[in-house]
Amino acid sequence: MAQSVGAKLFIILLVSIVALVVVVGGVSYSVSGDVIQKQVSKAATQAVSQAMDRYDLVFKNYETMTTQILVDKDLQSNLDELKNNASLDAYGQLEKRRKIEEIVNRYFLTDPTLASIVLFDDAGQLLHASGTVSFPKPVKDEPWFKQAESLNGKAVWLESKPTGYSPSGGIPSFGIARQIRSTMTSQVLGMLLVEIRLSVLSDSLAALELAEGSRAFMVGPSGRVTVPTEGQQIEGEPGIALNTPEGVASGSDRVGDKLVVWKRSAVNGWILVGTIPVASLVKDTKTIFNLTVVMVVVAVAVAVAVGAFVVWLVGVPLMRLRNLMQEGARGNLTVRMPSRRKDEIGQVTASFNQMMDQITELVRQSYASAEEVKQTAVELAEASRRTERSAREIAAATEEIASGATSLALEAEKGNDITYQIGEQMKQVIASNFEMGKSAAEVRQSSEQGTEYLRELIGKTNDTEKMMRQMSEKVEKLNESARSIRKILDLLENITKQTNILALNATIEAARAGTAGRGFMVVADEIRKLADQSRQSIDVVGQLIETIRREMEDTVQTIAAAHPIFEEQVRAVHETDAIFGQVRERMAEFIRKLDETSASIAGLEQSQQVLTAAMANVSAVAEQSSANSEEVASLSAEQTSISGSLVEQAEKLERLSDSLREQLAKFRIA
Repeated sequence: MAQSVGAKLFIILLVSIVALVVVVGGVSYSVSGDVIQKQVSKAATQAVSQAMDRYDLVFKNYETMTTQILVDKDLQSNLDELKNNASLDAYGQLEKRRKIEEIVNRYFLTDPTLASIVLFDDAGQLLHASGTVSFPKPVKDEPWFKQAESLNGKAVWLESKPTGYSPSGGIPSFGIARQIRSTMTSQVLGMLLVEIRLSVLSDSLAALELAEGSRAFMVGPSGRVTVPTEGQQIEGEPGIALNTPEGVASGSDRVGDKLVVWKRSAVNGWILVGTIPVASLVKDTKTIFNLTVVMVVVAVAVAVAVGAFVVWLVGVPLMRLRNLMQEGARGNLTVRMPSRRKDEIGQVTASFNQMMDQITELVRQSYASAEEVKQTAVELAEASRRTERSAREIAAATEEIASGATSLALEAEKGNDITYQIGEQMKQVIASNFEMGKSAAEVRQSSEQGTEYLRELIGKTNDTEKMMRQMSEKVEKLNESARSIRKILDLLENITKQTNILALNATIEAARAGTAGRGFMVVADEIRKLADQSRQSIDVVGQLIETIRREMEDTVQTIAAAHPIFEEQVRAVHETDAIFGQVRERMAEFIRKLDETSASIAGLEQSQQVLTAAMANVSAVAEQSSANSEEVASLSAEQTSISGSLVEQAEKLERLSDSLREQLAKFRIA
C-alpha cells in the first residue's frame, strides 16, 4: 500500500502543505524577532549616544572649572610665594594658606555637586581641603598622583569610589586630578584634586529608560563599574562580557540573553553601557507562534481531505489498470478496461485497450509469419550446401597460382631493397655535402659580421674613453659645487644660532610681561623649536654633502685607473680584426673545393635513380601478381566460410521458427 501512487500522492500533499505552513510561520516568527531587535538596538544606540553626549558636556564643564582654578592668578601667586619665598615666617605662611583657602572655597561653594576641592604641594602634603575630607598622610605614592604628575597639567579622570578618595570622605564620588604649574615659569606648584558627587551621574543614569527591563551603567578604563545600576557595586565587575575595542566610539552586540549597546566618552574614555533583555523584545512575537500552530493543525486537516480525494480520483483507477496489465502479462490478451472519463486517466485507459488490440493482432500475424519463415529456412539451407562444395574446389586451384607469384615477388623485393639502400646512402652523402657548404657560408658570413662588429666596437671604445674624460671633469666641477654648498650651510648654521638666541630673549621678555605675554611666549618657544630643527637639518645636509664629495673623489680615482684598461682593450680589438680577415680568406678556398665535390656526387645520383626505377617496376609487377592471387584465394576461402555460415544460419532459423510457434501458442486471443 505504501508503494502505490495514491499513497505517495497523499503523503506528498500532507508533507508539502504542513511543511509550507511551518516554514512560513517559523520564518515570520524569526524575521519579526530580528526586525524588533534591530529597531530596538538602533533606538537604544541613539539614546545611549545622546545620553553620553550630555555627560560629555558635564565632564567638559568640570574640566573647564579645573582649568579656571589652575590659571587663577591669585592662586598661582600665593602658591608661588608659599613655595619659593624662603623669607616668609610662620604668620606669612598662615596668611598665604588663608588666601588660598578663600580662593578654593569660592569655587567650591558655587557648585553644590562638588564633594571636595583639595590642594597638595609637590611632595603630596595637604595644603587645603574644602568640604568634610582630610588627608592625614602624604599622597605622593598614590597611583592617581603619579599619573597626574606624568601628564604635566592635563586632566586625569579618577573612577568612582564608594567613599571617595579621602580616608574620611564617606560620599560616593569620582574625581579629576591635575598638576598645578606656574604659567610664568612652568614650575610645579602643587596638585589639584576635585571630587564630584556620584549622584550627578547616577541619578540621571537611573532615569535612562531604553526598553522594558533595561539597565544602564558606566564602566571605566579599568573595566570595572564606575557608575553602577541596580544590583551592581562601585568598582565591581559589569556582570557581562563587553566587547569594546580601542579606537571604536560606539557599538552594539548580542551577549547571551541580553542586547548590549555602548558609547565611549570623548572626554575621559568612560563607557556608557545599556543592557536590554531579549526576551522582553520578542514577547509580542508569541502571537505569531501560536497562530502558526493553529495553521499547522488546519493544514493537516485540509491535506488529509485533499489526499483522500486524490487517492479516489487517481489511485483507484490506476490499481484496476495495474491488475488488468498483470492479467495480460500472464498471456490473456482478451482483457479490456471500460471507462467513460475524458481526463488523463480516461486517455490512459483508452490507450491500454488500443494497445491490447494491437498486441492481439500482432500475435496473429506473428503466428502466420513463423510458418513462412520455417519453409524459407529449409530451402536456404539446401542452396547453401551446394555453394559450399563449389567454393572448396575454386580455393584449391587459386592457392597453387598464389604460391608461384609469391616466390617471384620475394626475389624482386630483395633487389629493390639493395637499390633503395644505395639511394639512401647517396642522399646522406648529398645532404652532408650540402650542410658542409651551408656551414662554410655561414662561417664566412659570421667572419664578415664579426669584423664589422669589431670596427663598431673600436669606435664605441674610443667614444667611451672620451666620455670617461668628460665625466672626470664634471665630477671635479661637482666637487667644487659641494664645497660652495658647505660654505652656505655654515652661513645658515650661524643664522640658526642667532635665531635661537633671539627666541630665548623673546621667551625671557614674555615671562617678564606675565599673563599678557603668555601668547608671545608660546610663539617664541615655537621659533626656538624651529631653529633647533633647522640646525639639525643643516647638520644632516652637511653630512650628506661631505659624503657626496668623498664619493666624487673616489669616482675620479676610479676613472683614472680605468683609462689604461680602455687603451689595452683597443689594441686587443685590432688584433682580433686581423685574425677574422685570415679566417675569411681560408673559408673562401674551402667553399670552392666543396662545390667541385658536389658536382661529381650529382652525376652519381642520377645513375642510381635510373637503377632504382627499374628495380621498382619489377618489384611492383611481382607484388601485384602475388596480391591478386592471394586476393582470389582469400575470396574463395571467404566464400567457403560464408556458405558454411549460411547453412548454420538456415538451421538456426528453422529452430527459431519452431520456438516462436511454441511461444505464440501461450497467448489466448479469442
